[in-house]
Amino acid sequence: MRIAIINLDISVDRLKKCSEQLSNYSHDFERISAVDIRSKVNAGLIETYSVRQNYFGYYKTLKPGEIGCYLSHRKLWQKMVDEDIDQMLVLEDDFELKADLHNVFEFVSSINPSDWDIIKLGEIPKKRIKKILQSKGELQLISFKKAPQGTYAYIISKKAARQMLAFSSPFFRPIDVDMQHFWEHKQKVLGILNNPFIHIDGESVLKTMGNRDKTKRRLFVKFYTTFYEKLMLLFGSST
Repeated sequence: MRIAIINLDISVDRLKKCSEQLSNYSHDFERISAVDIRSKVNAGLIETYSVRQNYFGYYKTLKPGEIGCYLSHRKLWQKMVDEDIDQMLVLEDDFELKADLHNVFEFVSSINPSDWDIIKLGEIPKKRIKKILQSKGELQLISFKKAPQGTYAYIISKKAARQMLAFSSPFFRPIDVDMQHFWEHKQKVLGILNNPFIHIDGESVLKTMGNRDKTKRRLFVKFYTTFYEKLMLLFGSST
């Protein structure tokens, strides 16, 4: 399976750390230059973000880092479609790898491809687990009550990359929030417990362009969207 790391050009030290971790286990990777929307080169890409849909459909305005993060993942998905890449392990540069990936790749290869579209790795809170679907050694394939936040480590199929590209044109929420809305994008989002990825303290430089926590909330929209989400999680179709 191919591995890609999303990394800002200025984040040289983070890339070095990522490279060292993967080289410890003899895994090659491809670097994807993250989208910095402050750059004139990427100015046109911001049109993919819908200010109007965000205002009415999400309770806070996305910060530059959140927009750049989504655009960076879309860039990677487009690469998968253009280059006919069947599966990709997608990493942001704020991960820590605790063990070899061989068992994860072997486990994923044993899962019927039609049973999943996106497999989230990293730390998965117990409260998010719906059901254990398949096991191999310590690894467990699980379905979610609600997918966890974060996109620092996940596996995506080419089919899902193509469909998520269509779904996110335009986008108006953070990418990890969109991934939770399975009833909208129709992708099967599963997870693997006991995988070797954890999230390092702090966030990547890309995500910290603007403080998400200090963004002003639109309380009525938050109330409406939270109510809608709870209904869909309760009654929506999922694995």
